[in-house]
Amino acid sequence: MRTEKFDEILDQCLALMQAGASIDECVARYPQHADELRAQLQTAQALWDAKPTAQPEPTAQAKGRSRLLTTVAEMHEAASATPMLGAPLRALFGGVRRLTLLPTTLLVAMALVLVSLGGLTAAAVMQPNIPLLRDVPVLQEIFGDGSSSSREATSSSSDPLDDDPNVCDDPPDALVAACDDAQTAVDDAATICGAVANEDGLDDCEDAVDAAEDACDALPDAAADACDDGADALEDDADDALDALDDDPDVCDDLPDALVAACDDAQTAVDAAATVCGTVANEDGLDDCEDAVDVAEDTCDALPHTAANACDDEADALEDDADDAVDAHDDDPDVCDDPPDALVAACDDAQTAVDDAATVCGAVANEDGLDDCEDAVDAAEEACDALPDAAANACDEEADALEDAANDTLQDANNSDH
Repeated sequence: MRTEKFDEILDQCLALMQAGASIDECVARYPQHADELRAQLQTAQALWDAKPTAQPEPTAQAKGRSRLLTTVAEMHEAASATPMLGAPLRALFGGVRRLTLLPTTLLVAMALVLVSLGGLTAAAVMQPNIPLLRDVPVLQEIFGDGSSSSREATSSSSDPLDDDPNVCDDPPDALVAACDDAQTAVDDAATICGAVANEDGLDDCEDAVDAAEDACDALPDAAADACDDGADALEDDADDALDALDDDPDVCDDLPDALVAACDDAQTAVDAAATVCGTVANEDGLDDCEDAVDVAEDTCDALPHTAANACDDEADALEDDADDAVDAHDDDPDVCDDPPDALVAACDDAQTAVDDAATVCGAVANEDGLDDCEDAVDAAEEACDALPDAAANACDEEADALEDAANDTLQDANNSDH
């Protein structure tokens, strides 16, 4: 005997089919009712497939109604003792309790009488002046309540899946893939938006949220709206977080997770520039300092606005200090008498080279020795060029004097021989 349980199963399957499930998928859920359930669902599918979209003329509607009533009467007379129709289709025949399960082809023909051959539209079928039909659940599922001839319009208001924002918590088979895709896209957006540290990162977050919302749109209405809201919230949170970071010049003092790498890179680059700029002794060194500062500023730009500006200022100060130091050294020919740390190595190298030249040039006895002296003086002058301008000039002059003295000594020796 038919139970209310079966009618509930049939209603659930009709809802699943409107959400995209196939007849086979629905039947597989309830194998104990497989044969009768399949027949009922095929009937509903036939009615859906037979429904037209054009609006007929009033005279055609009247003819259709007449054919409808005739067809219903003939079906009453042809009923035999075969299995009962389910509640949604049984209601089509009023108070008759046991009716035959009509062949699909006959029901298709009936649908054509209802909505095509007879000229009736869905709206006309469901009008109050046909009480036999207007309260039929399955026809309400297919044709609506008479206010619209579109199955899509009625299904959107009656499909229980469309009203459940949590449908993906335990999705039907037809929604598993869509729910998984939406969850994956939202998770990806959460990862990207959670790591936003600058405007470029915010752009990436926006792109990820757009992709998530596209995936959400494949879900039923309420679930899609909830999914979209969740994705939008990720972008809003990222935007708020970036605004807070943008106003904090000391944001790297208390590293948020999203800024650890950017802050570390910026600090490393500034430290490297400080090392280079702190050893500037001449114009060549100042060029190296400028290059190191440029690298540091590029790295600083990955930080939020206020922190990036503070980082740039720190790097610029290194270059300014190096420039000031070179200017001060350039005017002091005796800077190596008490050299600053940045000049200790250069002063030592220059002094060693000049001492070596003095040794070589002081031993000149012939032209070959004079050539060796010239080579030693050239090496000394190259070392002198690493000093600031005034000190470099003084160093060069000292080296040149060694070569001049060696040349004079050799000339005097040659004259005395003659």
